[in-house]
Amino acid sequence: GSHDEGWLQFATFDLSPAQMDQVVDSLSNRPEHPHAVPVLRNVGIEFPPGAGAFWNEKTGKLLVRNVPGQLALVETFLEGLTPPANAQP
Repeated sequence: GSHDEGWLQFATFDLSPAQMDQVVDSLSNRPEHPHAVPVLRNVGIEFPPGAGAFWNEKTGKLLVRNVPGQLALVETFLEGLTPPANAQP
């Protein structure tokens, strides 16, 4: 791989509980309190040393620390989810 992907950046994404439910439903073993890293790994996001992710259930914010290329994949993945506005109550 190229060396320009070796530096970590921090990004915050909006991820509503309804959207997280959608993501967690895709896991074979659904956790009661989902952790962001295994969920994102499951959809193909890589976490190099020092990278990580944390989802705050109360605020609906997903915090991701990763290399730019992987952050872009996270963003693309989240854009593919159903928008919160369309979620059924």
